Amino acid sequence: MMFAALLTGCITKDEEEVEPELTQYDESVISYFKEIALGFQFGGSSEITRRWQTDVKVYIEGTPTAENLSEFQKVRSEINALATNGFSVEVVTDKSQSNLSLYFGDANEFSRLYPSLEGVAKANLRTFAVWWNASNEINRSVIFIDNIVASAPQQKSWVRGMLAGAIGLGQVSPLYPESIFYSRANTNSAFTQMDKDLIRLLYHQDMRIGLSEEEVGPVLENILLNEK
Repeated sequence: MMFAALLTGCITKDEEEVEPELTQYDESVISYFKEIALGFQFGGSSEITRRWQTDVKVYIEGTPTAENLSEFQKVRSEINALATNGFSVEVVTDKSQSNLSLYFGDANEFSRLYPSLEGVAKANLRTFAVWWNASNEINRSVIFIDNIVASAPQQKSWVRGMLAGAIGLGQVSPLYPESIFYSRANTNSAFTQMDKDLIRLLYHQDMRIGLSEEEVGPVLENILLNEK
């Protein structure tokens, strides 16, 4: 007589596939993204995602100091490292080849070159402006940073904040005091981990432009869950 034994595997609870879940930090990132990355602080634009779909080509003008240039290069490198969709911030020496003008210097001289920004530049000693096409792709920007009246710590902070705004993170918030997007007076000069995540998510290959608050939530959730 022959006996056949059928062996079956038994999956224990520890071996069961566990569906990834968002952490409390992930939820905070999603909430902060909606606060910072939808629309811009001034101008009354609709609150949707906007970003560059081409590389940013920066022309530096005015009277930048060595410290201004060093900080810009540092921030540029950080942003480039965070983008995963091929986006990058580059420097050009011919203004006609640029799509972003970064002006360091005096507010009066800046206002002569860019009269439409005179009021906000003189009142705040720094500003950025962006333009976009019908598809909500940012395609032009101007940044002003005063380095005559402003202190060195202010200049350092503003290089980071203005460049982050010019790539599409255009709002501010009172929520996180250490964030570069903090809305109250500060001289924050480094991206927090959450700031970095906002840049990374806006320039993630799965992010789309033109998304409202309701539409961007599921996209952010999918990105974060797929990374687990």
